[in-house]
Amino acid sequence: MSEAARQMLAISQRTAELTKPLGMSLHPGITLSSAPIGALPDSPVIANARILVLPINLNDSQTVRDAQSGHYQGTGEGPSIRFHINDIGILLSSVPLDYTTGEFFHQPYLKGDIDGFPVYQGPGGDVLLLSRNGRLPYKPLTIEQFLSRLIADEEATQAKFADLPGDSEVAAQARAAYNDWQATQAEQLAMMAQIFKTAFPDSAQYEQELEKYRRNQQIIGEGLRKQAESVPQQDPEVARINQQRAQRIKDLKAELAGLSVAQRQSPACASARIRRGSLHILDFACKEGSTPYVVPDQGYFDRSLPAGTVQLIAVTATYGLLPTPRDHELHFTAAKLRSAGLQVDYKAIASLIE
Repeated sequence: MSEAARQMLAISQRTAELTKPLGMSLHPGITLSSAPIGALPDSPVIANARILVLPINLNDSQTVRDAQSGHYQGTGEGPSIRFHINDIGILLSSVPLDYTTGEFFHQPYLKGDIDGFPVYQGPGGDVLLLSRNGRLPYKPLTIEQFLSRLIADEEATQAKFADLPGDSEVAAQARAAYNDWQATQAEQLAMMAQIFKTAFPDSAQYEQELEKYRRNQQIIGEGLRKQAESVPQQDPEVARINQQRAQRIKDLKAELAGLSVAQRQSPACASARIRRGSLHILDFACKEGSTPYVVPDQGYFDRSLPAGTVQLIAVTATYGLLPTPRDHELHFTAAKLRSAGLQVDYKAIASLIE
């Protein structure tokens, strides 16, 4: 995979803007990482190949000249173009994708294309997708999956709130401990009196030790009483919300149970308009304006191939890939990289996919 990543960087640097960079220096790099923690066995390795562009400022004391090439090295910060290899998450998630069970995302929408290759709006901006036979690395989330996840989340929340102080086992134990202390005090005092009579024949010492025992027991009892009374009873508003949530869970389960097999397997879409009092945000018909939900398709990867095989490439850049009306505001390094991103031979890069 490292060799394929190096080829991607070499192909990118053939563009007019990057072949002989003026006023800036290029800093290529490659990072390899293992498959996400929740990925299926034998999933391919993930790689990131990038070219960082830094402006050259001869007045900057940090600017140095490369002894071998004679070129000045840029300083500070600059934009980059990145080639994400075998990383589905770049299209879907703003944080690294770990394939956690139940994760789903909004379907990326198509913004345009470069050289015939689709450019999607990803969580972090433009994403140009190079895939095997144009196949998408995600698939629709079904209505059954959405409702099942929603029910599971609601039940988990209900379980947390059900254990609030006042209704918890800890609160019940505190009250029971104080009640037990009260119920057994007379018996305990009589028993200790007999023990002290045997241990302390002198009546004065006997009374002194028995009184000391009484005071200690009073201190213990007062502590148990305060502990039992300090546990607050559940807020009536919390109890009301718990009751509403319990009914919501019941209604969601009833709705799921009432769906046909075809309805259960239909794509789930977020409605453009949410009706007041709705159980969820789904638009069962996926009408115009609704947003489809998708899940990563780990079945996209051919696991019979070596782990280092390039099977998917997603291209991103710091300031996007497609032109925008505000491109005239870009720093010259970003403008140069934008131009280079449009000139890259993506067909040659796509040929590296196996």
